[in-house]
Amino acid sequence: MRPIELDFKQVSVAEKYRVLPQDFKDCFWTDAEQKLKEFKKGFLESCLEAEANEVAGASWHERTKDRVAYRNGYRPRKNLKVHGFGDINNFRIPRLKGVVYESKILVKYQRRSIKFDYDILKMYVTQPSTRGIKRIVKQLFGSSVSHTTISTVLQKTQEKLNEWRNKKLTKVYEALVLDGLYIRLRTIPTTFKKMPINGRKANRDSQAVILAVMGITEQGTKEIIGFKICRSESESDWFGLLNDLLERGLKLKQDGIIISDGMKSIASAVDSLFTYHKKQLCAFHFIHGVSECIKNDIKTRKEAQQDISMVCNSSTNAKTAEKMFNNLINVWKHRHPRFAKYVRTNFPATLTYFSFPAEKHEAYRTSNYLERTFKEFNRKTYDVGVFPNVYSAERIVFLLILERNLATTGENPFYEAI
Repeated sequence: MRPIELDFKQVSVAEKYRVLPQDFKDCFWTDAEQKLKEFKKGFLESCLEAEANEVAGASWHERTKDRVAYRNGYRPRKNLKVHGFGDINNFRIPRLKGVVYESKILVKYQRRSIKFDYDILKMYVTQPSTRGIKRIVKQLFGSSVSHTTISTVLQKTQEKLNEWRNKKLTKVYEALVLDGLYIRLRTIPTTFKKMPINGRKANRDSQAVILAVMGITEQGTKEIIGFKICRSESESDWFGLLNDLLERGLKLKQDGIIISDGMKSIASAVDSLFTYHKKQLCAFHFIHGVSECIKNDIKTRKEAQQDISMVCNSSTNAKTAEKMFNNLINVWKHRHPRFAKYVRTNFPATLTYFSFPAEKHEAYRTSNYLERTFKEFNRKTYDVGVFPNVYSAERIVFLLILERNLATTGENPFYEAI
């Protein structure tokens, strides 16, 4: 193909591109990619040469009093995976004689850069399947990674998870939101199997639950501050999680509020550790709890839920809400006494949020913020299905929590720090 002269002074780049031969257009990016591969290989080898000269105190054949070592040829390296570059293949590493030489650029036995490993972690947040990550890495970098490589990278997050769990809590929170999400594990620890669920041994040996605590500051910032994977939502498990947070320095304002779904185990644990703080029963769970007292009659159940929902959504203060609930109880006490008793017993606990300013009512009325986070977990862990073990589930949940906290607090995860 004859040389092409491009003069961009008179005609725009777009117009010149249209007149280029088709074969030039087809091979342009292929040639550019090949040249880039050659450049990055040459750049790495040049950097290693400069480092070797610095360690030796002199370059090749240079006579100087500062020399402390001599060059001893090269050793080959087949492959290195680097962020933004992909594979660098068949490059040379200098060898030195007379001194122990360990490169700062290439860590011993390293086959991937740290940033490349962190890229895999970021991909795992949005694509939690090793098959999907392999496909994406192949498309982006032109190289492939094995299932073992991805698993090894994920295992490195365990150290960061342990650091996060021991990190001191310095913020003062105005509200805590408590909830749990059930998951399935392929391998259940022996300690889990011995634990009862609802007073009896569980039939579903693969069941486990993620207990999570979200903190809301006075300014409205929300972040998940702790989680724990347990056999069930027992009082001892909730007590252990909340006690760990207190030992890490958790501070709840004196007039702070704790929002939960009303489970007895949560209520008992909260009463033990936060005796004098306000408690709020999630209005959403209060409405859906009607299904426990009206099980068979679907039409009546929907009507009852609509009545409760109308009261919850239309009330502007505690006094009005109490009056409307009492009227609702009078209407239903003869038609369905069990439902009327359910409302009479639970509605006072759903009105605690009225003690806060109106702009905070939406945030403190329900546990929906944490529920939405759990829905996000469900969407992103759909491909996983059944987690291999507790540690695998913890690592994935930890990565998702970091991404969620990034969206609400702006705090960068550890893999975004470099």
